[in-house]
Amino acid sequence: MDLTEMFDDVLRRATNRSQALAPSLQVLIALRFYAGGAFQITTGDTLNVSKSSASRAIRRVSLAI
Repeated sequence: MDLTEMFDDVLRRATNRSQALAPSLQVLIALRFYAGGAFQITTGDTLNVSKSSASRAIRRVSLAI
């Protein structure tokens, strides 16, 4: 939760097209990826998001850190 609070401004996206991933979910995706070293598709399947969404979340959290 501390990471989510620290990076909330960076990870929060305003969009009118679809449902953006919540900052907390982006952090969870990245932490799952870092912990397991799995491919994005495995991480995305675990948390029920697409491979592209998982990849973007991992990149955004990595850049924020």
